[in-house]
Amino acid sequence: MEKMHPLVSVVVPIYNMEAVIETTLLDIICQEAICPKIIAVDDGSAGRSAGIISSNLKDYPGRGRLVYLRRNLGASIARNAGIDAAKGKYVFFIDGDDRLSEKTLANLLALAENYGADVAFAGFRTCGPSLRGERLMPGKTLLPVPTTPERCFTAT
Repeated sequence: MEKMHPLVSVVVPIYNMEAVIETTLLDIICQEAICPKIIAVDDGSAGRSAGIISSNLKDYPGRGRLVYLRRNLGASIARNAGIDAAKGKYVFFIDGDDRLSEKTLANLLALAENYGADVAFAGFRTCGPSLRGERLMPGKTLLPVPTTPERCFTAT
């Protein structure tokens, strides 16, 4: 019997994020309607980030993997290492200090599947250090994002 792979692999580059990584992991684990595989890439952290990740992932067997880089090589190299370890049809990137609403991955997956898209993306909100959602720049649009799928995806 062929082994089933998750539909979405979530790649999380980590570098000294012990203060916030647990919240990010729980946001990924608590996604509604899908069961993503977490690929956490420790980019040579000096702190306790890897231990926190391992401790959280052991509570959810089979849901994640920790990849170690021997030294800090930067987020791009860490993301590429995560892509190499990913098994899902889709790869989602999130930083170790980011937050996700419960339906983020399900909504993006539905868009990608419904439109036959190779890429789906979403807007974002810049939060303060407390991760409670306060706006750092109220009233400012940080990135103009098209609002209709027709403007986002083109059939080839």
